[in-house]
Amino acid sequence: RPPPAPPPPAGVRGYYVTWSEIGICVGNLAAYLVSWIVTTTVPYAARWRVLSLAAAASPVALLVAVALVLPESPRWLVVNDRADEALAVMTRDLALAPTEARDLVDDIRHDFSLEAADKLRADRGATWLALLATPDKAIRLMVAVGAGAALAQQLSGIQAILVEYEFAVEALGVTASAVSTAFLVGLGFAKLAGALLAAALLDRLGRKSLLLTSATGCSLGLATLGLVVGAASLAATSRRALFFAALYAYVFLFEIGLGPCCWLVPSEVFYNKIRLPAMGMATVVNRLTVTILVSTSVSLDAAASRVGFFATYAATAALAFLFLLRYLPETANTDLEHMFDYFARLC
Repeated sequence: RPPPAPPPPAGVRGYYVTWSEIGICVGNLAAYLVSWIVTTTVPYAARWRVLSLAAAASPVALLVAVALVLPESPRWLVVNDRADEALAVMTRDLALAPTEARDLVDDIRHDFSLEAADKLRADRGATWLALLATPDKAIRLMVAVGAGAALAQQLSGIQAILVEYEFAVEALGVTASAVSTAFLVGLGFAKLAGALLAAALLDRLGRKSLLLTSATGCSLGLATLGLVVGAASLAATSRRALFFAALYAYVFLFEIGLGPCCWLVPSEVFYNKIRLPAMGMATVVNRLTVTILVSTSVSLDAAASRVGFFATYAATAALAFLFLLRYLPETANTDLEHMFDYFARLC
């Protein structure tokens, strides 16, 4: 099996990997804008046809366009005896100096030559069961940190909050589709602003500080949303203003840490020989958590009231903060090829 595409070198990984999250935010914003335009200009009966066509055609066009310019992974090229092509990709696309690129090629070759001494053999040992049952403390810590970061993102409640958005704003008196969709466009801009700020700060301030700030902000934002929806004595206009201010702050703070770092941290901590199964495990943890939270969100809202709904996710975001505070090391300036040694020292 070829290794997956690697993150960029230490020192710029945060910036480049966060662009995947920026792409998601741009896609979200585009979807919100299209929805608002369709809601305000297309007759109700035809809206679903227009939205279905846009949803089906745009991803295909984008994937074809990206495939035409996407370079090969340098690590894949080195492992498959195409080092000259890997050097060209590193110097042309990653802007590495020739000597730095050659050193990185040597590191990759060395890394993949250590299979006999590796803790998990690539042919059959690098499985989910082997990762969970390994006696190696460094690998166990890697798996806990990577999968835990993926879990922490969804403990913030972001997907459940978006699912419940329409119900929450209707309860506040925003019943016109065009108005609620316009506020959703504002939410898209808040998400994009947070992701852009994260790209600028992750390599300067590190992963852990931004993740802790993000988890704290999400917990406080959700608690504020709960207080606002429960404050029946407030004037309707004031409640709506406070609600949207807290909601925009919540998604902005989510994107400065928990949004991009859910994938940045696992891509850094899983060293080459375990990256495929470990990234798969982190992805399943993330998506399974999404499934559980979204599928139970309506029932939670009905059982605990909307105040309890926001309070529950404020508590789970606080749990994410505690996990990250206790177990997450700083990985910002550690080379990918030396990540196993870094975690071994932590143990």
